[in-house]
Amino acid sequence: MDLMTRLVLSSKFKRSVRKFTRRDAPLLARVEATMAQMAEDLAHPSLGTHKLDGKLSGSFSCSCGYDCRIVFAIETEAEICLKFWCGQEVEARALNKW
Repeated sequence: MDLMTRLVLSSKFKRSVRKFTRRDAPLLARVEATMAQMAEDLAHPSLGTHKLDGKLSGSFSCSCGYDCRIVFAIETEAEICLKFWCGQEVEARALNKW
């Protein structure tokens, strides 16, 4: 039996997801599907997982929609810490590391 990766959801992550999906049920469904896929296989092609550089060096990003990204850090092989950025917030937050 394969162990699934544990996703660590910070309170900021939960608030951000709630804020951006409050009136957008399809976005919430995409975020949930993306998180399920991340727990199974971070390297799945549908996620578009890639390393970030610059101020976010050492972090990774994957897509859960056209203008929606989940930025994460791999703490251990079994644990991932998540951040959620949506739309223009992706570029704005890139200026401030975590």
